[in-house]
Amino acid sequence: MVHKINKIALQILQWLGLTLSSFFASKIILQLHLTQNFTFPLQILLLLLSLNSQPLISIIIPVYNKKKYLQNTLNSVFAQTNSLFELVCVDDFSTDGSIQILNDQLKLTHGPNDLNTSNGNPDQNNESNQKDSYGQRENDNKQNKQNQIKMKVIRNGQNKGLLKARQIGVEHATGEYILNLDADDLINKRTIEKLSEQLKKNKDIDIIHFRETILEITENGGYERNQFTWADPQKYSVVKKPNILPLITKTGMGFSAHGKLIKRSLYLKIFNMLQNDKHIIYSEDFLQTVLLYEQAQSYLGVNITLYNYIQREDGAIMQVASQTQKRIDDLIYVTKSLKQLVSQEHQWDIMKNVVTFMIQASQHNCQIKEQFYPLLNKEWKQVLKKGQCQSL
Repeated sequence: MVHKINKIALQILQWLGLTLSSFFASKIILQLHLTQNFTFPLQILLLLLSLNSQPLISIIIPVYNKKKYLQNTLNSVFAQTNSLFELVCVDDFSTDGSIQILNDQLKLTHGPNDLNTSNGNPDQNNESNQKDSYGQRENDNKQNKQNQIKMKVIRNGQNKGLLKARQIGVEHATGEYILNLDADDLINKRTIEKLSEQLKKNKDIDIIHFRETILEITENGGYERNQFTWADPQKYSVVKKPNILPLITKTGMGFSAHGKLIKRSLYLKIFNMLQNDKHIIYSEDFLQTVLLYEQAQSYLGVNITLYNYIQREDGAIMQVASQTQKRIDDLIYVTKSLKQLVSQEHQWDIMKNVVTFMIQASQHNCQIKEQFYPLLNKEWKQVLKKGQCQSL
């Protein structure tokens, strides 16, 4: 009987595309084998399916008042050629009905929504008066492509800012890798497929950096490619620490939160380094990525385009541009945080480039420039003395 069950299990493994070694490496299956509890084919089948159902990639979408564009973004996610991923949406207390779009998609994907309360921490209940809601239902209908995708919706009980929304999404994710997607952008239909292929070739990589396209909305509602683009990642062999951050700062590429596949354990590490309750919108991605590059053990740039950044007049940067004082406060927080967390004695040349980037980012607003420059000279005096910054 045991031989027959093993034979069935092996056939299932081959069907799932798993190897015999990965089967016996599983602690769950090994325990069943040792206890001779190998007499129920259905139990074995369910265990094998659960092993294969763990998503390798989790897509994180932070949402705040993006009702106008959100459905198109979700459509690009559910159009993926590879559906073995997880979608985690964090609604940061939107007031425009964005949460209804998310809940409708959740019902379409998984049926009726089971709601529990959470404070943004997946391991704790919210004891405050304003409770965050967290909805999740596992996939149980594999005949429908949308039902193959695991989707979670987290509703913050108050607006916590983009940095915190990303953190909550990463904490609730179960994938080994994180892919950030803004709520008004699009990903190509083969994005998950292509990234999964890269992960097979580069096991245990910390960061995969890929190309992005900047699109503008035309008068008829379509898209056209913007001539401007960020510095594209070059096709590198794997770059190891401590050469990652110097490479990025030297080339000036890749300081946005999107356009990268990031190991979840690395992401959690840098969030633990930051102030948890800080409400920050502007330059939050710059803060994250500098720390990610500094802490990463390995980095790979690939010359494939997988992300579409939609340039809009009401985008996040444009919204914050009208909130000058908030923008100044966020820049100050980012500057001080980087000084505290990154600027070690051997990193002065790196931080010189970071300072240059921050100066350039503030030059289009005179009020920000007037308030930010004195702080920069005070907080980064030693950095500025070590070498010349081209923008000074």
